[in-house]
Amino acid sequence: MNLVVMRHGETDWNRCGRMQGQLETSLNQTGYEQIRNACRKLFQRYAFARILSSPLLRARQSAMVCGDYFQLPIEFVQQFSERRFGLLEGKTREEIYEQFQVSHPEEISDTRFGVESMDRLVERLVSGLEYLHAQYADETLLLLTHGSIIRCLAGLGGQNIDRIGNGGFFELDLGRIRKGYVRQLLGERDVLLHPGICKP
Repeated sequence: MNLVVMRHGETDWNRCGRMQGQLETSLNQTGYEQIRNACRKLFQRYAFARILSSPLLRARQSAMVCGDYFQLPIEFVQQFSERRFGLLEGKTREEIYEQFQVSHPEEISDTRFGVESMDRLVERLVSGLEYLHAQYADETLLLLTHGSIIRCLAGLGGQNIDRIGNGGFFELDLGRIRKGYVRQLLGERDVLLHPGICKP
């Protein structure tokens, strides 16, 4: 299985630095154009069999642009939804710092303020990857998802991505993401939170 992971297009909340988490926001015109540009680049490099997407609106809208461009079916996979940021959602980073004294929300590893724990996030992403491997082992797939999810997936594959822009994409290195490897990770909590895994 080959898996290309793309971040959804820009929303107005992306533009003003407001944390979206699992709240629903729509692509703006820039966001739609970012995805169309990415499709043109991807068309030259990959022959996708299927498009997969987070079920959140901004990812769904991005996936629909890709589906129209490549004329492919879209499957929505809950495991690849954005991380839940609880009480921090809907706020700018400045507001988050003022109200909660948190400078980098993505670095929270526990469930403070209703944030999804890093352990739980990794578990659901591993579940999603195992599902994809079981269903589409011999196919090349395009996955539309979110910034925190992309950084975590990259960490699981030993890749270090500090930031990926809206409409950005990369091919996930699945060489290390095998059932034995991820189960080993899930059994070693000190490894799970190592800076190289799910780096914010």
